[in-house]
Amino acid sequence: MRRKAVLLFSPILLSLFTGCGGTILSDGRSASEEAPAIRTVASIELADIGLRSSGGRFLVAEGGGDGAVNANRAAQGAWETFVVEADGPLEDGREIHLRTQTGRYLVAEGGGGGELNADRKTPGAWETFKLHRVAGAGRILPGDGVALETSNGHFVVAEGGGGSSARADRDRIGPWETWTLTGSLRRPSFPPRDALRTFRCDIAGMRLADITAYGSTDVVFTDIYPAYPPAIRRKIREQTRAHGYTHLVFSPKGGYRGLYPDYNFFDRPDDFRAILREVWDDGLIPVVFLIPDDIAPVTMDEIKRKLTPFLDKTKDLIRVAATGWEINGWMSADVMTQSAIWLRSQLESETLLYIHFTPEHAAGCDTDGCESTWWRSMTGVLNGIFYQDDRRDEAALQDRLSDFTLRFGSGFHGWPTGFDTVAFEYSAYWEVNHGYPESFGQALGAAALKTPGPVPVRGFCDGGPRP
Repeated sequence: MRRKAVLLFSPILLSLFTGCGGTILSDGRSASEEAPAIRTVASIELADIGLRSSGGRFLVAEGGGDGAVNANRAAQGAWETFVVEADGPLEDGREIHLRTQTGRYLVAEGGGGGELNADRKTPGAWETFKLHRVAGAGRILPGDGVALETSNGHFVVAEGGGGSSARADRDRIGPWETWTLTGSLRRPSFPPRDALRTFRCDIAGMRLADITAYGSTDVVFTDIYPAYPPAIRRKIREQTRAHGYTHLVFSPKGGYRGLYPDYNFFDRPDDFRAILREVWDDGLIPVVFLIPDDIAPVTMDEIKRKLTPFLDKTKDLIRVAATGWEINGWMSADVMTQSAIWLRSQLESETLLYIHFTPEHAAGCDTDGCESTWWRSMTGVLNGIFYQDDRRDEAALQDRLSDFTLRFGSGFHGWPTGFDTVAFEYSAYWEVNHGYPESFGQALGAAALKTPGPVPVRGFCDGGPRP
């Protein structure tokens, strides 16, 4: 199945963290009037943090909150630890709230220009700080120098560089207004490698009553999962789990011939992180197809230009990836090889990387007898093949899959061993375009698991048996 994409479908990021309408803050302000409209939690990425002054002293909410704030502690403990609330990943200019371990919020009294306390129960404008990366634009990570700007343009200061009080009354950033962010990146609890490489999923075939409102077919095509509204995405995840499936396949950009909404997340990597997180948090494994098939020109320079900034912000949440859909149909053999090698160098070392070919295509080369040589060159680069077959016949699917399991399992005809074979696309075209029932893909997936050979097929990703 070939895909095209042009427009953006923006997802809502994460759970809302707004003050309830009508809530009265402790200083008499209305949270419904003062609080930002949307507030989500960025601390899915940063664990509990600390702020260390230039003099080596930590910001502290005395008593753990409900009182004064100082900058006089030599070590970070519970009172010196804060939870970050924000509307996206931490980066220069991001507005945040800082919550103490007892649930109180830091507040710049009057919005800045005076005292800094930690006694508010609900965040509003005075409890909102703009986080600056002192080194300039970019993501903010533990160890970076940061500054906290209040809602009226003052900066939080450690008087004397630390060792005494902290206030919110400076009009510029200097050494005393610079804090080192401490903490560690928080990631999902990723499954073990064997679970990552044991595929149980369905890229097309499931049906939901609501899906027709978001495309011209009621067949769920998970490749365009990010385009669906949050409520539909939740139902897709629920049904995926109900079927006993473990993986969910999708792309940062897609649409598929006008049947589904077009979208593009390459320019919205922070939103794509939220998509990845919701899948992980629901106990499913995201499988991400990275190179879009409408990229032009199809050169390594263009691939790097489009993917480098995207991967910089998302790769830590990608543990299973593929180079691109039906990649031999639109990419030269040379670029197929180079792009796989480049992606391996960019992705986390633990990430599994696969390649997807059209039927009857076995390697990223275009000369007779080149397949075994090409796969040997992919040792340490790729983890296996997503095999596609569209013949609608269980025996034919098994026969073709066994070509790979035999070679990868025994080294037959000089092929390298150790690569996985996944029955990937065998029913999607028929189910999406011709209305075949979901049971069609389930039967083919069940047959794929019975493929003979010295090593087993590592799973299915176009429908299969349910537990």
